[in-house]
Amino acid sequence: MTINGTNTSTWSARQHHIDIGHHEVNRDSQWIRSAILPHFGAGYIGFKTLDVDMLVYGDNREQIIGKTSNLLAVLQAGPVSLDLDDYTHNFEVVLKSYKVSEFVMRRVHKVSLSFIGYEYGAEILATGRGSVALTNPGNILSPAKLEITPSANRTNVTVQGLCRDLRTGADLPVTLETVTQGVVITLDGANGLFKEGNNLKADLDIKSMPGFIHGAATVSCSDSAAVMSLTVLPLYM
Repeated sequence: MTINGTNTSTWSARQHHIDIGHHEVNRDSQWIRSAILPHFGAGYIGFKTLDVDMLVYGDNREQIIGKTSNLLAVLQAGPVSLDLDDYTHNFEVVLKSYKVSEFVMRRVHKVSLSFIGYEYGAEILATGRGSVALTNPGNILSPAKLEITPSANRTNVTVQGLCRDLRTGADLPVTLETVTQGVVITLDGANGLFKEGNNLKADLDIKSMPGFIHGAATVSCSDSAAVMSLTVLPLYM
């Protein structure tokens, strides 16, 4: 097991047991008085849960307490990326709570960690000219990033297939009011940044964050000669 790429053996610790939960589901639904049928509102997900038991080893109780303290200091500092033993996907999480108990007297302590966050797979990349296609293996809405290198100076360039209405699933075209030949436009659904070169881009019409549901997706551009690079970070329920 690694934490931000560092093996837990650094703290004389190893993964003992894991319990992977799923995202909580919230739905604003109601049955209005006198209505014959209820209103089912749009659903949205909350955090995924992950519980990990780790064993921390040492020659004596003081040494184990020190190593546990160092481990917890790293985990509490902010979001961390966890790569679990014998599990393909990774997790981006924050520590919610923990409990420490003596597992073997004066030799091993058990640290029970509770996290919240999300589960993700390897990033998928595809390139094309004028259009680009890929398949998202994730099973929930996953953030996408599109980079477009325009073939010429243009106005009102449209991009289709990148954004969708989360309620209806309908495509929401993106309009780039102006583009400059050779200057890369970046539309990043993970951090919500839209850039032209190194600068933030304001002259665009975009109604939702770029992202894909499970399955095949195609993104096209009205500049049929534009070079396009598309990535998606698969997320899992």
